[in-house]
Amino acid sequence: MEEVLSLNGCLEGRPGEPTCGVKRESWTVLLDGEWIFCMDPEDNGKSQAWHRGLPEKALIEAGRPWEYWFPGYDGVGWYEKDVIIPQSWKGRENVVRFEAVTYRCEVWLNGRSLGVHEGGFMPFEMPLGEAVAWGGSNRLTVRVINPPIDREVEELRSGAPLNQSNLPTGKLGWYYNFGGIWQPAALKSRPLVAFDRVHVFPDLSRNRLHLRVRMNNASDPVEASVTFRLRERGSRKVLVTFEEQVELEAGKMEFSREWPLDELGLRLWSPETPVLYILEAVVKPFGASGSDRIRETFGVRELTVREGRFVLNGKPVILKGFLHQGMYPRTLALPESRREAIRELRLLKDEGFNFLRIHLKPAPAWYLDLTDRMGLLVMHEPPIGWIANSPKTRERCISEVHALLTRDANHASIIAWCILNESFHLLGFTPPEISRLSFDLIRTAQAIDPSRIIINASGGDATYSAAGPDTMLHDTSQIHQAAGALLPWQDEVQPISDVHVYCQFPSGAAKAQTYGEMSSKHPLFVSEYGAPEIPPDFESVLARYTERDVQTGLEDWKLHHDFWTSLRASYELSGLRIPVQEFLRQINEARAEEMRSITHCLRLNEQVAGYCFCQLADASGELFGATDVWRQPKPVYRALAEAVQDPALGLLLPHRVVEDGNLRFSCSMASDSDFVYDGRVVFRVTDSQGREVWSDSRDVRAVGRSVSLFDGVVDAPMAYGLHTLTAEYTDGSGLSRNDRKDFHVTEKPSPMVAPVGMRSDCESLPAFFEKQGACVEMYGNNYRLKDYPLFLHFDALPSNRNFYVELFGQLRKIVELGGCAVLLGAEMHALYRCLTPTHIRPQAVMRTCGYTVEHPVFEGLPCGRAIDAAYAEIYTEKLDSAEDILAAGGEILAGAFSMNMWTRPADYFWGASLYRLPIGRGNLIVCHFNLHDAQESPVATRLLHNLTRYARSLIKPGGEEYLMSRCIDPLPASALQSA
Repeated sequence: MEEVLSLNGCLEGRPGEPTCGVKRESWTVLLDGEWIFCMDPEDNGKSQAWHRGLPEKALIEAGRPWEYWFPGYDGVGWYEKDVIIPQSWKGRENVVRFEAVTYRCEVWLNGRSLGVHEGGFMPFEMPLGEAVAWGGSNRLTVRVINPPIDREVEELRSGAPLNQSNLPTGKLGWYYNFGGIWQPAALKSRPLVAFDRVHVFPDLSRNRLHLRVRMNNASDPVEASVTFRLRERGSRKVLVTFEEQVELEAGKMEFSREWPLDELGLRLWSPETPVLYILEAVVKPFGASGSDRIRETFGVRELTVREGRFVLNGKPVILKGFLHQGMYPRTLALPESRREAIRELRLLKDEGFNFLRIHLKPAPAWYLDLTDRMGLLVMHEPPIGWIANSPKTRERCISEVHALLTRDANHASIIAWCILNESFHLLGFTPPEISRLSFDLIRTAQAIDPSRIIINASGGDATYSAAGPDTMLHDTSQIHQAAGALLPWQDEVQPISDVHVYCQFPSGAAKAQTYGEMSSKHPLFVSEYGAPEIPPDFESVLARYTERDVQTGLEDWKLHHDFWTSLRASYELSGLRIPVQEFLRQINEARAEEMRSITHCLRLNEQVAGYCFCQLADASGELFGATDVWRQPKPVYRALAEAVQDPALGLLLPHRVVEDGNLRFSCSMASDSDFVYDGRVVFRVTDSQGREVWSDSRDVRAVGRSVSLFDGVVDAPMAYGLHTLTAEYTDGSGLSRNDRKDFHVTEKPSPMVAPVGMRSDCESLPAFFEKQGACVEMYGNNYRLKDYPLFLHFDALPSNRNFYVELFGQLRKIVELGGCAVLLGAEMHALYRCLTPTHIRPQAVMRTCGYTVEHPVFEGLPCGRAIDAAYAEIYTEKLDSAEDILAAGGEILAGAFSMNMWTRPADYFWGASLYRLPIGRGNLIVCHFNLHDAQESPVATRLLHNLTRYARSLIKPGGEEYLMSRCIDPLPASALQSA
């Protein structure tokens, strides 16, 4: 009987470890429990012979990163453990196996070197050799280098988008740079003749089941019998048995076999019926005692592409799911238990999602066992992220691809491999070099696994850009350069439009509709979209950490703590009167509604073969998750779940601020396949008190993937203020689908009667004011009027620098003497000294959480709250430093908070998009909202009217005589006093 020896018994529920009573297919000593651990920050351990005994006696456990005990530590760490190796293992093939160690690992047994391994995510083995003390205590020592992000250790450094390195470490240099023996380890003993691996590949198109068997013969050449038995998982009934004799040469050798699928009678694996089979293989050498046995679990399925659609087992399927970053609380790298992993996957499965893109951090094998059993489709990737070119890069990338596919080739849930991500961010490569690398890697993958789709680069092929990390392309669907894909059992590379399509938030109907209008002559797979900044409920997240977590200073706890502290500090100065928790709730609800509309439009687009929201859970500084780090759903998760219902209903409103109740909207339903619509839809508009002001209903009779239910204008009187539009579809089967959208009714502004001064590079802005009844006086360097507002809009600074000094020199005098100017889209940092006496710096931002305060400039518009889709037509992420504005005595009227997506430090940036800046006796109003095309936007129209009225109210009379001087002449020191 096979024996299992655990040094500390079973650790029930720990990922990757067997539960009590499980028999292994080889003799095993589990290296679970405690290890002696010693940090080596100065890297002195080798020179001081620590492999013969560590100087310190700290205790940690293998199976999770060392950051759980020593947060933030990068560099060299040493592990030590005494183990008893049974006498019965003598004369067998004995190895130490690690499921994953990050990143470089050197191992000694009883002071004798066993070898060195590089790579942070895949299993590896080292022979124990002659160093074993049979039946007695053996000292196992492991030296690990977790490459730092800011320096090299033995030429190893972990990179990220802003500081690439030549190591394939995924996002570790960006998120949490964890290290150590972070997955289980064990000593294993096998017969001299044993299986190395068995891969099972179904080929539905040719009705074949392919076996690829790799054997290891550590003895002389020998003849052996090999028996294969096939049964369904969960059943003891053997469906078929094959037996044959093979000649095994010394060393490693491979052989292949094929069986007709239809003769085996196997059922197909799919998300609806995740049927798995177990292939048991036994090898027994003739004339020798002992045998080796291996069991491999697999499923019969095939995903390919036909006529622009993904096809699973011959039937069209739309991939709909999430990008999975693989980051978790406390451990950083793993779910704390299988129960938590199952809860995470069940969250997807129960809400109608069918797909996970496991991104740049290979999942542990046990996690993929769960996706196999639960019926989720997986695209799996090696950890080749923002890598830099070097003499070792290619070899390292090939090694990662080879190890990933070798380990995971039998997982039924994996339906595709993707090799690179956003390859235009690779550093030091020419486009042809990146292309050659990517295609070499997919050929490497195909040599191991010919049965799956293999995509060379998510986000598109590399041939269109190699600008490095400064080129963060937000919409690769516009590049018109497809990625390359190998389809199952085909040698010719096929084009596939694997695109990343992001947009600014808030996003309105116009942006959502662009997702419905994307097209390609190739299969269109939106492998990334979304990524709105949706901060979690920080208080709830932090409350889940234990006192031990807080005292230890776990990295993920500290990140959330620091973000929350930073946000609250800025929020207290923002001028918002609502609690910060209410503000975050509003942001989450707004982004949820917008993502539902975008996803609905993706479903209306019949060219889209699949879509993948970025991302499932918050990961370090990327607070983009549909759930928080604990996998607690946010509002956006619920909205996405509603959007992927089959069928789903969606409303679109071109404008969320409408004048005098002139509401236009459209409503449609979408399904993954042809659906019989036989029901009734009811529309209602209610005011802020819940009173119905308009309704309509109509029968729906249609068949298809989508159907339009309404596209028109509501002609009904509506009071000014907040209103809600709802739509509900029901049919006789009990099916009910609904959606709702808020909108604001505002009064059409009265005509302007007073003049305004104007200088604009945009013709539409003066035309707008003239249409509103204003007399427009064109501003120039001889302009001397200060009794009405000035509007200046520049798409770019004047190329004539003398003209530039003259324009703003005269403007400064007008303002200093009590005038008021409104600058639209100005580059304020460039106006220091020539216009502003203080330096107003631009504020760098990632994603933003915008807001407006209660103020006259927002009369008739939603204000004093988070910015939502009502401002989508005019919103901008162009912000100026709130710190500089307040220091200059300014007043912020609209702004935004933005977390530092790059993680370190975990700060929120704060900037202003609309503010008042006092200069002398007068004021500048700086507005970065996009108002130059106001004639098409009710919200822009209202805001320009309000700005004009407010600016006029700020003007102070006096000092006009000082404007008679030339524009280049400064005001005399006495001018402001006398004015």
